[in-house]
Amino acid sequence: MEKFYQSYNPVIKWSFGHKHLVLGAAIISLLLTGLVFTRIGGEFVPTLDEGDFVIQPVLKTGTSLSKTVEMTTQMENILIKNFPDEVDQIVCRIGAAEVPTDPMSMEEIDMIIKLKPKNDWTSAKSKEELSDKFQKLYQ
Repeated sequence: MEKFYQSYNPVIKWSFGHKHLVLGAAIISLLLTGLVFTRIGGEFVPTLDEGDFVIQPVLKTGTSLSKTVEMTTQMENILIKNFPDEVDQIVCRIGAAEVPTDPMSMEEIDMIIKLKPKNDWTSAKSKEELSDKFQKLYQ
């Protein structure tokens, strides 16, 4: 620790003797950082669209597993019946996995809706429009 103190102490003494210089360097550094931040752009947060939907319906607390399975099956059938040209397959995940990295209760469901290619769609032209139609169906 003595070696660290010997190398650190002169820097602290110099900084106390040159307060204006240290403060000016800190302010200039802050302004340059702000300038760089405004020029970065959106490359760091790309829009990911894998072409599928994930709907996360939540049932009433205390819903039994059999009732949850029954309700998810109904939801699947409604989507497949109303959107046969858009929905290819639906897979549901109920509750938590064996290793709960994403802890979910039995009332929470992940409905993964695999869509057909867009050129096969008849009821919507975009994913946003299809999403709106899904929502209207359940309201």
